[in-house]
Amino acid sequence: MTHAEPQQAEARPAVKLTLLTLTTMVVGSMVGAGVFSLPRRFAQETGVAGALIA
Repeated sequence: MTHAEPQQAEARPAVKLTLLTLTTMVVGSMVGAGVFSLPRRFAQETGVAGALIA
């Protein structure tokens, strides 16, 4: 049998995000939230008929 040395985890450098990347993440999350909240709000205001037309 051979003696195996314990493997050390390689240290990965921290990933830095640019301002453009952070901005697109915020905009994307806002648009994504709107996709789910807007139909609910629209249905509350217009009722079934408005939801069917939309």
